[in-house]
Amino acid sequence: MLSKQITAVALRLMALWLLVKLILSLPTLALMLGAAKTVPAGSMSAPFLLLIGGFLLVGLLAAWLIGRAANAALARVEKAAADDTTTLGHLDQKLLFQLLGLYFLVSALAGLPGALAFFPRASQVSWQSLLSPAGLFFQLGIGLWLIAGAAFWCRLFNRLRGR
Repeated sequence: MLSKQITAVALRLMALWLLVKLILSLPTLALMLGAAKTVPAGSMSAPFLLLIGGFLLVGLLAAWLIGRAANAALARVEKAAADDTTTLGHLDQKLLFQLLGLYFLVSALAGLPGALAFFPRASQVSWQSLLSPAGLFFQLGIGLWLIAGAAFWCRLFNRLRGR
């Protein structure tokens, strides 16, 4: 198998995994929406609706984009000569880092609603209860950095490999 074919298979598996994770988190989101309606005066229902809608939109968009990237990688394999596709080029590495950043971004956004759900009903917030959201925000930042600074990561890993 050529490296681009392996990349395409991995991208398709990642897109499917994101869809499965999105579907598995729907009951939790529905329970959170039910809990938000019990808050006095329904003040938390609009932000939770926006959060759930944003989560679904970002998750579906990410899975679709990853699927499109897999199709594009397979199309390039068919057009390119066999000797050109044996190694990953700079653009392929950059795409992989951006997709990894997209995965981190989506998985952090998937965990944030559950990690922040205690805020409306907590009378006092301790630093221990902030560790989980802090980790997810860190993961969100790393994902954004991988998406925006993919060229930096390509240069770093090429330097570490001695290229």
